Amino acid sequence: MVITREELIKCVAKSAKMPVTTVRRIVNCLEDEVVDHLSSATQDEVVLKLFAGLTLKCKMSTPKLRGFMSNYESVTKLKPKCEITSTFVDKVNENAK
Repeated sequence: MVITREELIKCVAKSAKMPVTTVRRIVNCLEDEVVDHLSSATQDEVVLKLFAGLTLKCKMSTPKLRGFMSNYESVTKLKPKCEITSTFVDKVNENAK
């Protein structure tokens, strides 16, 4: 089953008894803020705790070049990761019953 972004927005709007356009605006702003914070990562890791047990982390990574490739300049990239705690997994499993 795939739940689209738009379906999730409609569900949240219905649960919160808010207009869909308001929820859509909030979700778009949230996405923009998450992207801005993650893209500002340096060697220091950026940590965003979205929900209790759901965390996004981003850190700049420079690949190590070996052999004949060591003469080239390596490109630094951002490496975003998602962490889900066992508590969050347990919460999901409790709701599945």
